[in-house]
Amino acid sequence: FLHSFAPFITRRTNDQIFISGCYSKSNIKLIGSDPGIAAAYNGGTHMPFEDISVFRAFPEMTILDVCDTTQIADLTRQLAKLYGMYYVRMVRKNMVQVYEPGSTFEIGKGNVLRDGRDVTIIAAGLMVSRALDAADLLEKKGVQARVVDMFTIKPLDKQAVIDAAKTGRVVAAQDHNLLGGLGQLVGSCIAEAGIACKLVSRGCPDYFVPIAN
Repeated sequence: FLHSFAPFITRRTNDQIFISGCYSKSNIKLIGSDPGIAAAYNGGTHMPFEDISVFRAFPEMTILDVCDTTQIADLTRQLAKLYGMYYVRMVRKNMVQVYEPGSTFEIGKGNVLRDGRDVTIIAAGLMVSRALDAADLLEKKGVQARVVDMFTIKPLDKQAVIDAAKTGRVVAAQDHNLLGGLGQLVGSCIAEAGIACKLVSRGCPDYFVPIAN
């Protein structure tokens, strides 16, 4: 297990991860904390919105985007027993609890946190609790929103996406650049399945994030 802030463990070691890790079929679990907006006021240099898009193109790499400490605890125990290359992105502090203590998770399978027939919100990591908040607001307006925690980004749970698309409307919520993130993966899956579905992707636009005082 190797841990550092997400920009350091993904950008500065990129070639070593590709060659000594994935290409060599090594057994390494990379933990990148404070990706995206979780880095708060650190600005564009410390807020990686590109880590998923980079690592999803690395063969042998599994990518997890966890949402709370319960999920971290269970997945860490699993990863200790698994062999391979894994990248886990997570918030470092002040996590919103989504799951009950003792909950377990299956890597590669999305979790349906809330059912609904009008729209599906597919989220990962930091955005899962926000997706649940959005579903509560929509319910007050008479809209039933299904919420899926897609904590495994690669390999993507395509069946969960296909099931979600049956609501006819999907929102992909990601703490990542809109390019190469969860939204594009979900969109590709829907298109390949030939499902008529409106997709809205929400994330970081393709520019460097400024520091605000």
